[in-house]
Amino acid sequence: MSTDAPQISATPPQNLNPRYTDVMIDVEGLSENSDACPYEIALVFFMRDDPSAPFGLHTYFPSPESGFALELTSSQSTQLWMLSREITVDYDTGMPIREVLEQIRCDLTKRAVPLDALRIWARGTDYDISILNLAYRRISQEPPWQYWKTRDVRTYLEACRYTSPRKNTHRALEDALNQARDVIDATFSRHFTHILESKDASPGTIKKPGSPIPRFTWNTPAQP
Repeated sequence: MSTDAPQISATPPQNLNPRYTDVMIDVEGLSENSDACPYEIALVFFMRDDPSAPFGLHTYFPSPESGFALELTSSQSTQLWMLSREITVDYDTGMPIREVLEQIRCDLTKRAVPLDALRIWARGTDYDISILNLAYRRISQEPPWQYWKTRDVRTYLEACRYTSPRKNTHRALEDALNQARDVIDATFSRHFTHILESKDASPGTIKKPGSPIPRFTWNTPAQP
């Protein structure tokens, strides 16, 4: 298992137990398909409409061998790509994937609003969420979220006319945190644009599509 996990400093937030409305999921898997065997999973709890709320960070390291036992897959092309990026996975360590899935269910229940109201985000809906949906069904359980509450980060950013300045790192926690920040930034960029384009805006203040939008300054402490 690679030890190059992102180092994210944290300071104790004032509200230690917010009921989160949103969770970002990122899965790093051993193939590019929706039945990939996951080796790293991150959940970042956040509030889409409240940028002052602390993030809730969770990382899980399922054992690839336990994933293979559920007939989740790896691919040679992904293995070669991982070698080119010096990404290593220790196949002999990690939690059994069944225990990881149970822990994810428990964390969602403890930290978020009722699961029928929780928004589930991922960068695309045909990989991260699909992998976990399949894994839950392979252990004869339904996923702990409602399918109609899944949200695609790419579609949302495009609808908000927002371009992310952040790069994909292929480290689950870092990518999930960046994507949660993108959703919040895009939300407030959309609100800002709406204000400038409203009929009450003074002459000369109308913002043309593609014009720079002020970004939120990130000083919100991350909650471990």
